[in-house]
Amino acid sequence: MKRIILLIFFLSITLTTASENSCDYNEDCDPEKYCDNGECKTGCRTDESCSENEVCLHGKCEIGCRYDYQCKSDEFCDYDTSKCRTGCASDESCMLEEYCDDDTRECIQGCRSDYNCKDENYCKLDTKECLPGCRSDFNCGKKEYCDFEDRLCKAGCSSEIACEDHEYCDYHIHKCNSTCADSNCGDNSKCSTSNHRQYCSCYDGYFPQRDLGCRPRTEADIYDNRNCSLYCGPYGKCLFKDNIIYCFCNVLSAPLANPYIECPSKFRKLSLKSAKTLMYG
Repeated sequence: MKRIILLIFFLSITLTTASENSCDYNEDCDPEKYCDNGECKTGCRTDESCSENEVCLHGKCEIGCRYDYQCKSDEFCDYDTSKCRTGCASDESCMLEEYCDDDTRECIQGCRSDYNCKDENYCKLDTKECLPGCRSDFNCGKKEYCDFEDRLCKAGCSSEIACEDHEYCDYHIHKCNSTCADSNCGDNSKCSTSNHRQYCSCYDGYFPQRDLGCRPRTEADIYDNRNCSLYCGPYGKCLFKDNIIYCFCNVLSAPLANPYIECPSKFRKLSLKSAKTLMYG
């Protein structure tokens, strides 16, 4: 009888211990243990449990990495083993006119982007060669633009800097056009220009109205300089000067938009503060 009682006692202890050590997730174990194949074992759970330059691998803290920046300048992080290996981590690890081969992790002569080349060169992607030519408008002169088809700087505008104050740059054809000559202010309105922008205002006897333009003025029409949206279309801006309201677009576009109807939402922006400076000095 005593043997049976002892056997039951030992079995209960064994089952309790097994129950305490069984797990499905790390959270089922004590804080200093991790779950391994359904069993709680002593060891680390995450890299946070390890020292600097160590990672948690299979419950043990070992020297290793998770990211390239944790390795030396001439090494990369092997994500399969979480170990630093000799080789390039990226193109930045290589010299100019070289790129990092993703398979061999060696620096190979050539390029796969303009940034692999010198400033005066561009990357010909099909042959991976750095060749003389412009990579952007910044490589060209003030009144030139970069033709990306043949990579040559050609005469024309790439920004308003190349144009006169009363002109704007049509970026589609790289030509400076007269702002008011191409004005789209609409009927019964006039165009004025400053710093390449068109400013639309109504003739005497007319009043601006959003989504319509300039209509005949009535006795009830009073300017409200606190609410620009009454006069100018979506994305339009307004300025008040000498009891006249000017509608304009704070972005440039080609063709020029009618600011009473709608302005483009994105392109080259002009802040309202800059516009006031241009109009008022």
